[in-house]
Amino acid sequence: MSKRILMFAALLGLMACEPVSENVIPFRNTIEIPKYFYDGALNAGIAGQIAAECSGLEYNSKKAAVYEAELTERARADGLTKAQDIIAGNNLPERQLQKDLFAYIQKRKIVVVSPDTWCAAGRAEISEKTEIGNLLLEKG
Repeated sequence: MSKRILMFAALLGLMACEPVSENVIPFRNTIEIPKYFYDGALNAGIAGQIAAECSGLEYNSKKAAVYEAELTERARADGLTKAQDIIAGNNLPERQLQKDLFAYIQKRKIVVVSPDTWCAAGRAEISEKTEIGNLLLEKG
């Protein structure tokens, strides 16, 4: 996982993978990645997108580095190798990411072309002290 863990474009991909249980996400039908790893990548991607769309917020790269290290350490403890980590981080199940991103957009009532709605979502995440909010900072 690197550079905001995943790009917004990856969130809008067309790959067909669906979760097989609540604890694992299939990865191209060859390995399973832990759900927390997937959720971490999704959270970081959403935080990065919020920061990109809202001029009043920025991505907290210091906290993101700690978050990524914690996820990686947990994945190693669970047996995910460095190679699998890199592959999984760069090739997450895009159809599921898209579905989850759209659910997030609906939940937070984001209008994709309206920066104010991205800002409102980001500020709500910060005030609720969520993992997404932890990766965001108010500018200034």
